[in-house]
Amino acid sequence: MNKLISTSLIALLLFAVSIQSQAQRNNWNGPLSFGVSSGAAVYKGDLSDANANPWLPFSKDVNFSMAGFFAKELGPFNLRFQMTLGGLKGYDFRADERFSNNFYEYNGIVTVNINHLIKLNNYENPGYNFYFLAGYGMLRYSSYLTDISQFTLLEEIGYAKIGRANSMIGGAGVKINVVDKVNFLAEFTYHITNNDDLDAKIENGDNDNFYYVSVGITYDLLGNSKGSSSRSRKSLRWGRF
Repeated sequence: MNKLISTSLIALLLFAVSIQSQAQRNNWNGPLSFGVSSGAAVYKGDLSDANANPWLPFSKDVNFSMAGFFAKELGPFNLRFQMTLGGLKGYDFRADERFSNNFYEYNGIVTVNINHLIKLNNYENPGYNFYFLAGYGMLRYSSYLTDISQFTLLEEIGYAKIGRANSMIGGAGVKINVVDKVNFLAEFTYHITNNDDLDAKIENGDNDNFYYVSVGITYDLLGNSKGSSSRSRKSLRWGRF
């Protein structure tokens, strides 16, 4: 898993460099933006397996999280640097176990504007755009495993030494222009980690993962994505996020 993450990180960095080079050759002068989002962080791991629901691939015990980021739009691509703060929860009634977790994650993400990628030089911003994303993150966390009543502490991560994990991120979203320089976004990401102790419980060798389902707002600090098109200035209006 560590080799896969290292290889993927190198590939992501090379891809980012190639995007920058392509942007310079094609004069993709997109805006620099700042954004915030908030939503639910949903745990998937050892303590959710016993409570599996055929309609929901994750625990019902979700937790609030939020993120802030800076992003630079480069044609149909966008480079984003983000920090996420939040927590995870999960339980297993059969084993009388429950955990709570607090974490922060730094990540680098590349998004691809599907609308722009399909039309390329004929692209004109319709006011909304769909995108896919991929990225790499570094997690730091503390986790506490207790009985269901939360009176008895069974295991903990982060008291003597903070928990650490790396993550590969994939997802999709939609971005909609609201007014000049301001955009609304809705996004789903899945974070695949290289550790099995996000829930303070190591079992079966399967690593713990989580979802982040969020809504947010972005604001163009430099430049303006509204009304941009490949025909007018060869930039995307929103690949920014």
